[in-house]
Amino acid sequence: MDRDVRAAADLARAFEMAVDPMCVATFDGWFLQVNPAFTRVLGHSAADLTGRPFMDFMHPDDHARTEAALESLRTGENPLSSFENRCRHSDGTYRWLNWSARTERTLGHIYATARDVTADKETASEMVRAHDQLEEVVAARTRGLIASNELLKREIAERRRAAAELRTSEQRYRALVEDQSDLICRFEPDTTLTFVNRAYARFYGAGPESLVGTRMADTLDDDGRRILLAHLAEFTPERSFRTLEREARGADGEARWHLWSEHAFFDDAGAVTSFQAIGTDITERRRTEARLRQLSQAVEQSPVSVVITDTDGSIVYVNPQFEQSSGYAAAEVLGRNPRFMKSGHTPRAVYEELWRTISAGGQWQGELHNKCKDGSMIWEQAAMSPIYDDQGRIANYLCLKEDITLRKEYESKLVQRATFDHTTGLPNRFLAVDRLGQAIGGARRNKRKIAVLFVDLDNFKMVNDTMGHACGDELLRLAGKRFADQVRRGDTVARLGGDEFMIILGDLADPLDADVVAEKLVGRFNEPFVLDGLDHYVSASVGIAVYPDDGEDPDALMRNADSAMYRVKQSGRNGYRFFTPEMDRQARTRIEVENRLRHALENGELTLNYQPIVQVADGRIHHAESLLRWNNPDLGQVAPDTFIPVAEETGLIASIGAWVLQEACRQMAAWRSAGLSLSWISVNVSSRQFHRKNFVDLVLDTLDACGLEPGCLNLEITESVLMEEFRDIEDQLHRLAAKGVRMTIDDFGTGYSSLSYLRRFPVRTLKVDKSFIRDVIDDTGEAKLVEAIIAMGRSLDLEVIAEGVEEEAQYDFLRDLRCDMAQGFLFGRPVPADAFAELAGTLLAS
Repeated sequence: MDRDVRAAADLARAFEMAVDPMCVATFDGWFLQVNPAFTRVLGHSAADLTGRPFMDFMHPDDHARTEAALESLRTGENPLSSFENRCRHSDGTYRWLNWSARTERTLGHIYATARDVTADKETASEMVRAHDQLEEVVAARTRGLIASNELLKREIAERRRAAAELRTSEQRYRALVEDQSDLICRFEPDTTLTFVNRAYARFYGAGPESLVGTRMADTLDDDGRRILLAHLAEFTPERSFRTLEREARGADGEARWHLWSEHAFFDDAGAVTSFQAIGTDITERRRTEARLRQLSQAVEQSPVSVVITDTDGSIVYVNPQFEQSSGYAAAEVLGRNPRFMKSGHTPRAVYEELWRTISAGGQWQGELHNKCKDGSMIWEQAAMSPIYDDQGRIANYLCLKEDITLRKEYESKLVQRATFDHTTGLPNRFLAVDRLGQAIGGARRNKRKIAVLFVDLDNFKMVNDTMGHACGDELLRLAGKRFADQVRRGDTVARLGGDEFMIILGDLADPLDADVVAEKLVGRFNEPFVLDGLDHYVSASVGIAVYPDDGEDPDALMRNADSAMYRVKQSGRNGYRFFTPEMDRQARTRIEVENRLRHALENGELTLNYQPIVQVADGRIHHAESLLRWNNPDLGQVAPDTFIPVAEETGLIASIGAWVLQEACRQMAAWRSAGLSLSWISVNVSSRQFHRKNFVDLVLDTLDACGLEPGCLNLEITESVLMEEFRDIEDQLHRLAAKGVRMTIDDFGTGYSSLSYLRRFPVRTLKVDKSFIRDVIDDTGEAKLVEAIIAMGRSLDLEVIAEGVEEEAQYDFLRDLRCDMAQGFLFGRPVPADAFAELAGTLLAS
């Protein structure tokens, strides 16, 4: 684009600063543009000439000659034409101009350069008049001698005086000719030179006397000789003056161009007797014209729009790319101010800065939003700068414009993708945080409040995994629409990721206004979502934080709203809660637990304790359950119900669970080697572990590495794992069962699902939750429930373990019901491996 700017500026500057008059015209002979030299020669302003025909300024006697030259250019008969005519000056007089014109047929323009030869014409006329006067004097004197011998002496004297006058005139004429810088010569029809001036001789590096008598045609090559002779043959008494541009190589070896003005002289019979020619060096002009043509082609063929205006802003030139981009033809915009293309979308301040900059002589760059002829809008990258004349004054303004509409549309799409969620079309986290920051700024200035609502869809994962991602995405879209329907137009609903949304309620006078919105949001989710033709119920958990009470920056408000939402999740979901300082304390504790837990395994802070499980019938130890413990140097002994949920939420449970499995199997193998006979070792497994594709291989490889048969391992799984109904979980359980690995449902009876999965999954043992065992002695209802579970297990050929047995009465109750196994403090607390070995030895001995 910079190259185009320089090329266009050079073109305009060369045209404006050219010494010779120059113009651009249409094929019909109408002026399109003239340079300052043209206006100086004719005294007319550019405005007077532009848009008017040649003939308005030509001498009536030269119309036919000028029209013939134009016709030759139009028809292509002669793409280069030279001719002379008289043009009217603004003072009413006429100036002789020698024209050199070319056509650019692709553009439909004529480019012409003129040379003011008025002075040469007047000099030639004076010479002709002087010669005619001398001839007349000589003729008169001769007639007088013939008429009267008496006057002979006097006539002789007169003749001598006339001859002296003739010699003086000839000397004056010769001096005038010799002093000319132009090349002047006379030659005969066969091109034999009869006279050359010093400039002519100097150009060819010879004396005038050595050139006279030589043939001009002999100095040319074959093509040049042919062109010259054909040119001379075209002279007629009616067309005795012609011009020709010809290149010749001088004595210095440099080729130079001359414009030859040639006059033919005829005898009474109409035959050519001689020629007189004046050659003006036009090499620099030709170079300028070539450079102008090159620059003109660069601008005309430029891929960017080029516009040149005068100092008032009126358009004086546009290139074809402008016509293509805008839809306007050049004739439709010349003379008009570019403001007619304004779209109304570019701020006024941009135009003010533009004109302020270029009027001061500076360069301006920026983007403009303009309107095309068909009404469509176009974005353009514009660069504008002034063009100076030879006096250093601003003569024009140059504007280069590149169509960047596609780029702007692409940028807009990138911004859309970067700031909006592609699934729901809602603002994403990046844009939501930005808007929250703006809302905080406004609330701070206006002393108002803001509420930030964190919303999490309950059970979304189940829908997404069972129905597929397409239905999951549709659920997110429908949920986002429900949120948007419950808030004001100026509020923000954003999707942060997954099934988490954030709502920003701005300009609140009372924080309780957020309570109303949250209640409507939760209530709105009591209605089902129709997915794939089926009704699905998904509730929402909402946490609320208020500015400035719960935080004064986006991070604090979002963190606290998230803490409040997390508390709703812990409390049973499907509700809303405002943030409290206690939540902040718990959230900070959870973050600290998470940060330290990430390094617990590598720091050797995790250990396993083992609790015995006995046969109810005889009280002998049957197997052991491995239980994870964490002792941190700073936090101390952290309770499992504190750190295990954090491990599951963060995904750390995968690596920790793998370590528990390997450590429990290693310990089982060590006990067996030491002679401690246990039926199996129980290991609790999280659903997150089943999500790993290599879980089955991990279990089997661990057993093989420890030298244990698969039947030595019992995996305890909660009902919630089975209720997720993942096809890959079911497949993994069956693969493990096929190898002999045992499965136990832990905390049985606390779920809310149907019992059909007891037949669907390869479960061999039920572990009754301790909450039922605790009250079996005092609560008849609990006792009947435990009795029913044991009876159901027996009917399904499933073993039943009762956990939480702490009293002999509870043990007796289970023995009466013929429960298979029991676990609890009555038989032993969870203890390290060494202590367990001693305890197991005691129980086995008893």
